[in-house]
Amino acid sequence: MPYALMLALLLQGPLPAGPTQDAAREQLTQAEARYRAAIAITPGIGAYHESLALVLERQGRWEEALTAHREAVRLDPQAPRSHEGLAAVLQRMGRTDEAIRELQEAVRLDPNSPELQAKLDSLTARETAVAGDGYHDYSGFADDHQASWTVRRAMELTFAAVLGISAFVLLAPLAGALLLGLVQLPRQWLRGTLT
Repeated sequence: MPYALMLALLLQGPLPAGPTQDAAREQLTQAEARYRAAIAITPGIGAYHESLALVLERQGRWEEALTAHREAVRLDPQAPRSHEGLAAVLQRMGRTDEAIRELQEAVRLDPNSPELQAKLDSLTARETAVAGDGYHDYSGFADDHQASWTVRRAMELTFAAVLGISAFVLLAPLAGALLLGLVQLPRQWLRGTLT
């Protein structure tokens, strides 16, 4: 009972405050400094440039992020992540044709990634719609590769059944001990009063 009361009090209390904007800016500044220091020590690692680009994006410094992404692609042209990051910045800057080319390269490097293919399909579908030819390709949305509703529902029900059985198996010994105690308590009480 004390644990339930404590839990209720905790749930009614205010949620702890997240980091302030100043703290978030400070963390981004520190991250930028660390990545720049790592790049100064070993400038040939594309992942450092990619990480720096992501920090610069979070700061809204798009031109610098674009430069860092381009350097990451130059250093590691076989990394789909670098091409994807460059495509995201190019798209954000309104350079859709270049973004599509970078996403195509990312898909070529990682053809088994449904996320990359969905991003490419979505971007090309939007570009086609913007071109004004009246044709809208609705097959390029991100949920195309997902299972149908019936399959998802069947999997949810199966998972719920497995969890239910697991909960029963875990709680059965506790319930048995409680029932045994309830059955034995009157017997013990009767023995104590009769003797």
